Amino acid sequence: MQDIMYQMYEWILVYYGDGLILIMAIVSFIYLFVHDKNIRNSIIFPSLFIVFLLLNPFLYQYFFGSRYWRYFWTIPSALIISLFVIRLIEKSKNRIYKISVFAAAVLLTSVLGTNVYLKGSFVKIENPYKISQSTCEVCNAILEIDKAPKCILATETLYTEARQYSGDIRLLYGRDVEGYIIGTTEEIKNIHLMMESEKPDYNYILSMASSEECDIIVNVEEKPIDDKLASEYGYKFMKSTNGYNIYYNSGI
Repeated sequence: MQDIMYQMYEWILVYYGDGLILIMAIVSFIYLFVHDKNIRNSIIFPSLFIVFLLLNPFLYQYFFGSRYWRYFWTIPSALIISLFVIRLIEKSKNRIYKISVFAAAVLLTSVLGTNVYLKGSFVKIENPYKISQSTCEVCNAILEIDKAPKCILATETLYTEARQYSGDIRLLYGRDVEGYIIGTTEEIKNIHLMMESEKPDYNYILSMASSEECDIIVNVEEKPIDDKLASEYGYKFMKSTNGYNIYYNSGI
């Protein structure tokens, strides 16, 4: 349980950075909870319920997992901070006070927030698909072999980016094996684990690939399939490109 709580804490730090924006949000929550009944009932209570769910270690372990940080988007922190500033401005008719509060709020959010232009968030794209060039070249090589292949692809980079490159490349698995959106079968999860392992069990992989009617298998060059074993299942080494070996079964 302690490990789970620490993981949750790390995710919160990743999402909120140094925590200063989080402190500002908490102050806003407290002020609106105490001083504004309408906002308290319509926004604060629902937000607190969401926070309760997000800080539940059992839900983190069995439901949120690696998607945990994405659920922080459901907490309307920016809205609550904005409402807090508006309520402070409305407290007085003094124009200088209003301008001062607004300027202070803008300054605080600018200073406490992260300037994405200074953190290397923007990089020059290699191609119009906004994926790695190596993935493009591997996908091109696959499509030269079969115009509508069904593939088993190794490495997270390749199987997550291939679907962005072409809808003609059908994947046995993608991010679903990591628990995103929908799950997948235990057999397919095992194929994924075997593909990513140091010493893949290619007897199992080739057998499952045949039964799932996958005509293309791609793994890294460091994990080649024995030619004799591949031929037993109808697969043949086609080419190596950008650190990947491509195998094809023309009988599927």
